[in-house]
Amino acid sequence: MPKRVYMPAVGWGPSLFQEFAARFKDDPGWQFVSFDCGHNVMLDQPQELAAALIAAA
Repeated sequence: MPKRVYMPAVGWGPSLFQEFAARFKDDPGWQFVSFDCGHNVMLDQPQELAAALIAAA
């Protein structure tokens, strides 16, 4: 099975993506990595995002 990763930015809202985050957070078929920042994770937390992307690759 391919690796499935969900990486939401949870520090802003309301967002339709929060529904998906709640669904995937405890699902063992998904790796869940959240970022407590605004929508632009690559600007708000670039080091953390890069590390999470490398780990997921």
